[in-house]
This record gives sequence, structure tokens and C-alpha cells, in this order.
Amino acid sequence: MKRSVLILALVISCVAPIIKKEAVQGLNKEFDNKPLTVLADIKPDFSGGNEAQKEVIFKRGEKIHIYLENGEEWIKVKGYRTTEKREQAIPRTILYILRDDIKQGEDPAVDVRNRLAKLVGTK
Repeated sequence: MKRSVLILALVISCVAPIIKKEAVQGLNKEFDNKPLTVLADIKPDFSGGNEAQKEVIFKRGEKIHIYLENGEEWIKVKGYRTTEKREQAIPRTILYILRDDIKQGEDPAVDVRNRLAKLVGTK
């Protein structure tokens, strides 16, 4: 019994967020109050169901603010319109990355930046 508890404790302690907390804070600080332009219509292609995939979350040319959230197995980038205050906005997930989607040995922060570059820019 003690051995299985020890093994379980070791397994749980080995799981770490995809991106370190400091890196997420750094990215969020970089994007804080920085309006970005949507480069192409953003649809929730990560969700199931055809109806959801037809919905456009943000249209090309819209100005949005973004921020990151991370967990042990995922990274979410959420966006909201620049016309809204963050406290009152209903943020929408524009990018959802699972741990398995990141190439082994690649810096997750670089991967996030590369994926974001396809969705938003500073135009």
C-alpha cells in the first residue's frame, strides 16, 4: 500500500504545466492592452459539431485583445473585442493547444507565437 501511494505521489508531482507560469505571465504582459488585428475569420475549429464550426467568433479586420491560460495538459488563448473592458467582456477561446500537439523538444511559447501569427497581427 505504501509503495503504491509513493508511486502515485511521484506521478502526480511530475506533471507540470505545458508553459511555466513565468512564461505565461511574460506573454500576457506582452499582449496586455495591445490591440491585435484578426487576419482571417476565427472559427472554433477545435470544438465538435458542424454548427459550431460555422460560427465566426471574430471577423477578419476586427481589433481584439488576447491573453493566455494554461493547465497541465492544455494552453488556451482567449480574445475579446477592444471595445469591451476585460472585466466585462465575454472572452472567446481562439486557440486551444493540447500537450500532445506540441512537438517534443520544441519551446511551447514559440509554438504559441507561431500559431497566433496565423490568426492575429499588429496591422
